[in-house]
Amino acid sequence: MREMARIIGAAAVCGALLLVLTTAGQAKGDPSLSWSPSTGGGFGYGLLGVGHATSETFTLTNSGGSASAALTITLSGAAAFTITEDTCSETSLGPNKSCTVTVQYAPTASGPSGGATLNATGKKEAATADLALSGSAALEFHANGPAAPGLSGLNENPQHPESSATGTTVVFWDTTTSTMSVKVVFSGLTTPNTAAHIHCCIAAPGNAGVATTTPTFTGFPGGVTSGTYTHVFNMLDSSSWNPAFIASHGGTAASAATALLAGLQAGQAYMNIHTQMFGGGEVRGFVAPA
Repeated sequence: MREMARIIGAAAVCGALLLVLTTAGQAKGDPSLSWSPSTGGGFGYGLLGVGHATSETFTLTNSGGSASAALTITLSGAAAFTITEDTCSETSLGPNKSCTVTVQYAPTASGPSGGATLNATGKKEAATADLALSGSAALEFHANGPAAPGLSGLNENPQHPESSATGTTVVFWDTTTSTMSVKVVFSGLTTPNTAAHIHCCIAAPGNAGVATTTPTFTGFPGGVTSGTYTHVFNMLDSSSWNPAFIASHGGTAASAATALLAGLQAGQAYMNIHTQMFGGGEVRGFVAPA
C-alpha cells in the first residue's frame, strides 16, 4: 500500500509539473510584429515636389511573447521608395523590443508614385508585418524676386519701398490631374487687400496680365492685411481662369494651362497681391521651379 501511494504521489507531482510547463509554454506565445507610425496598415508621405526627397523612420515592435528569430527586411514596389537605414535585418527581435528602418521617398515624375510595401519577416512563421507606403508628386514652384525673397514691394514694377509687407507662395502643379495647388502666406500690408492672383507671361521685372480667375483667387481672404490661403484649382475648368488669358492663349482652358505651366517653368509668372493703397499690386514675387 505504501509503495502504491508513493507511486500515485509521484505521478501526481509529475502531472502537475507537466501542466505548469505546458501552461508556461502557452503563456509565452508567438511573436507579434507591427510597424509605426501606421494608419490602417499604411503610411502616406503626402504631396512632394518632383526632384525633392523626404524620409520617414519606421519602428518595428514585437509585442508578442517570444523572439522573432533573425529578421529579413524587404521593400517592394515603386522605385521612388528606398531604404536608407536598417537596424532590423538579421536581428532577432525579443518580446517588447524594437528596431528601426528609414525609407526615403524621392519622386522623379508628377502624379501618384504607385506605392510600395515594407515587409519584415522573421524565421518564425508568425513573425511577419507589412506596411503599405504611398506618395504623390507634383512640379513645385516658389515665389522669389527678382529684387527680394518671397513676396515683396521691391519686386513690384514700379517698386514700393514704402511697403514693409512680406509673404510666401508655393505652387504645386500635378501634370497627371491638371490641378494646381496654391499656398500663400502674407502679412504687413499697408491697407486691406483687394485681389490676389497669378500673372503671366513676362520675364522679370516686367508686367503682365492676370492669368488666373478674376477678380481674385477663389476663397482668398479679402479686406485684410495678413492671412493664409490654400486652394486647389482644376486647370481644365474655365472658372479657374481669366477669360482674357484663355482667349489670348489658344481659346481653351487646356491651352491656357499649357501656357501658364510653361510660364511657371520659365520663371515668367508672378504672384501678386493688390491693396487699396496699391491697386496695381503691393507685393509680388516671380514664381519659378523650386
